[in-house]
Amino acid sequence: MPQHPAPVEKLEFDLEWSFAREVDERFTLSSIDRYRRMVLSAGGEVRRCEADAGPRTSRGRVVRMCLRCDRATITALQSEMIADEMIALHLVRRVNLQGQGHGTHDPQRAASDGVGLVPSGMDALNALIEKRIAEQIRSAPAFANATAASLRMLNARDVGIRLGNLSDQTVRIREKEGKLFSILRPNRQRGREYPEYQLENGIQGRALNAVLRVFAERAGEEIHAFFTTPLQILGELTPLEVLRGVAFVNGPADQLLVQSPEQRLAVVLEAAQMCVQA
Repeated sequence: MPQHPAPVEKLEFDLEWSFAREVDERFTLSSIDRYRRMVLSAGGEVRRCEADAGPRTSRGRVVRMCLRCDRATITALQSEMIADEMIALHLVRRVNLQGQGHGTHDPQRAASDGVGLVPSGMDALNALIEKRIAEQIRSAPAFANATAASLRMLNARDVGIRLGNLSDQTVRIREKEGKLFSILRPNRQRGREYPEYQLENGIQGRALNAVLRVFAERAGEEIHAFFTTPLQILGELTPLEVLRGVAFVNGPADQLLVQSPEQRLAVVLEAAQMCVQA
């Protein structure tokens, strides 16, 4: 009898990104639809898609999409967004499949897998998003700050200031020495950007240096994708969550988060080795 290939495992993720402030609404809607179609064409599902109006935020329009797909699709989406000159930020989060916390599946909102962003409904959508953000910050301000740091990108000057008023040249030297990494998104006027999370206590220094040694000679975009992508070996946690010891939602890998920093780093390095060798 012919053997059929094993089905590809599909998982649920929250994907969040924001557009540059100067991008108008028509472009954002077409861009959202492009990413939605990318998921659907790969056999995935878009469970929910929300966008805020943008002007009341320090960033541009923020979009949150709940989707069900395989890891290859998530990786492809991240690669596309890193290369997208209009995308300012992006983050992938795993969804709590038990229906607790942010990312809970809402059948009424999932009735249509289209974008469904019409001007008449934007005010109500704004109020809903602002309420959720406020609730998240009140309930877990430390985590909210960590999440924001996962999204922010800094230039060399900003990094130098954070590290004790170092010069841009010194920052770039540290990058060459494998103590920092940066990413370059096409057509970005700011040039190379440094993910802010690598400056956090517990990541900067020993942990970051060890991961960067594993990814020696690899592009910064690949390193950034590793840090922010849920991995099976980590129980669907991201390496950032493991190193921080704080997960976005409760899950089966919670016991990993209470281990010592050395033990958590060892697991992250094992995951990094597997990614490099894949």
